[in-house]
Amino acid sequence: PDEQLTLQEKFLKGRKHDLATRRRKAREYYEKALTEDEHYSPALRALAVLDIEAGLYEKAAGRLKTAVKRNDNDGLAWYFLGVSHLRLGDNDEALRCAYKAMRCLGTDSLGCDLAGRAFMSQGDYSKAVEIFRRAVRLNPDDYKAKDHLILALHAAGRKKAAYKRAQERVAKNPTALIPRMV
Repeated sequence: PDEQLTLQEKFLKGRKHDLATRRRKAREYYEKALTEDEHYSPALRALAVLDIEAGLYEKAAGRLKTAVKRNDNDGLAWYFLGVSHLRLGDNDEALRCAYKAMRCLGTDSLGCDLAGRAFMSQGDYSKAVEIFRRAVRLNPDDYKAKDHLILALHAAGRKKAAYKRAQERVAKNPTALIPRMV
């Protein structure tokens, strides 16, 4: 019975449902974990990701603000909080969160990618190129950062550089959509 599960077991059961794309069940178990500890960061972050996927950016931001208050070193919470702000059109707050994520262990590349997207949204393509390059250096296997770099290069008017990187991406992955568009 669920009543006998520990906080962590409820969270892990939610995670199992989440990975199996049973979002309602995942949400149910994450919320059960939060009834035991309303500030349990992993459950707050997991629910926030589901909220972001559902387009509930303000609700996600509220959960993530609680998570980062509890653990200021939760790079994923900072990253997703920044994503929420970016989707809400608050680029400055998205950048602040991106820089926080960059300083956390394991999320430096994600933070750079988020900052690059915020710069793109502001129309500052040169800064976007610079920060996307950093994201790719930090995680050479991050194909999204590579795609974002291609788009930023193109937007910055550096079409030859964008085309060259796009060719490299397509050579490694013939089904890569963004590089094929460039």
